[in-house]
Amino acid sequence: LEYGTLLYSEKYDIQGKPDYIFKKKYGKALVPVEIKSGFIKEESWPHAGDMMQLAAYFLLIEDVYGIRPRQGRLMYQDYMFIIKNTAAIRKEVKKQIVSMRKMLQDGKGEPVCSFAHCRYCVCNGTVCEFCDTRY
Repeated sequence: LEYGTLLYSEKYDIQGKPDYIFKKKYGKALVPVEIKSGFIKEESWPHAGDMMQLAAYFLLIEDVYGIRPRQGRLMYQDYMFIIKNTAAIRKEVKKQIVSMRKMLQDGKGEPVCSFAHCRYCVCNGTVCEFCDTRY
């Protein structure tokens, strides 16, 4: 398939451009690949936002090409994760899409303070009015 193609899902009203979508040699399976410029270092799991980005690509590919990817790849400078397209990740990304739409409509967001959400935030431990913990 072509790489860097902007995909649009009318069903979810989202768009995105996976770095690559590989077609398996045998069968029709499609595998989205997202390449990140950063390092994962000693982390045992990819960054939450990167996971949601890949999960959105799962939805896009299924809607655009009619094929549900079984898995995708998140590639950092020092490690590659294989992420399965599970019911849980699909449920979470759909929930995030609804939350983002609501935030766009009313201008209000629901802050979530946790290690996973806050550890890479530029406001962590500085000006954040929602979290008083440094991660």
